[in-house]
Amino acid sequence: SNNKFALMGGLRSTAQMISYEIPLGLALVGIFMVFQSAQLNDIVRGQGDLLFGFLPKWGVFVQPLGAILFIVAAFAETNRNPFDLPEGESEIVAGYHVEYSGMRFALFYMGEYAAIVLSSAMITTLFFGGWQVPYFPTETIVANAHTWLQVMLGVGGAGALAFGALMFFWARRMRGGFNDLRDQEGNVLGVFNVVVGAGMLLALVKVMAMSGLPEWGARTVALVVQISSFAFKTIFWCWVFIWVRWSLPRFRYDQLMRLGWKNMIPLSFINILVTAVVLVLIGG
Repeated sequence: SNNKFALMGGLRSTAQMISYEIPLGLALVGIFMVFQSAQLNDIVRGQGDLLFGFLPKWGVFVQPLGAILFIVAAFAETNRNPFDLPEGESEIVAGYHVEYSGMRFALFYMGEYAAIVLSSAMITTLFFGGWQVPYFPTETIVANAHTWLQVMLGVGGAGALAFGALMFFWARRMRGGFNDLRDQEGNVLGVFNVVVGAGMLLALVKVMAMSGLPEWGARTVALVVQISSFAFKTIFWCWVFIWVRWSLPRFRYDQLMRLGWKNMIPLSFINILVTAVVLVLIGG
């Protein structure tokens, strides 16, 4: 683009990517060693066990240092604060996308948030049990599917009714504020959520009258529970990404490079070494 700010932003982005992809990859080695597989499904299944009889065998508990390194490197890879040096507004005026606008800038923006969702999903999968529900393996959920379904319908119905009431209150408070169709948004959302909540509570009454669920129904309930678990954890980590952006200031560029090369990479190798020693001792 023949622009010095874009050139500096591109150079920073390249240097940051090279620096932090190394500890990002090395942090995974310990997970692969512990669960003896590089397949995500095998890693998640391995996290369904318990440590010492009470602690979920999540990656964050068997690889705490690896989890910290991976999460920090994920922040750097997604260019989120405090690692947003490639697009530092106060230094290089948005950096590599300084001359983009309209839909082209929107693609940069959406790409960053897509990376956040992907990073959150990977953190959930590798270090926080993936679709596993702590203390409730798949067969336990299937065996108690009738109870799980009642809880989901009750909580979902009550939550929908509460959100509907909140929307009605918000619409009343904002009435006349826009003087167009936006004044009716709260009422529309309120009616929709009340209908959904009432439907879920009626379904709850019917489910409570049932003696049990067929096999396919129990398996479907377990599927919904585990998908919901994965989605909740992923959304939580998306919130953490946004929360950190609101909370922490930007590093200087020399601090960014020093953290990657002089701290995180040596710690990654130490983590691999300690993991190997512990696995040998346990195996022995």
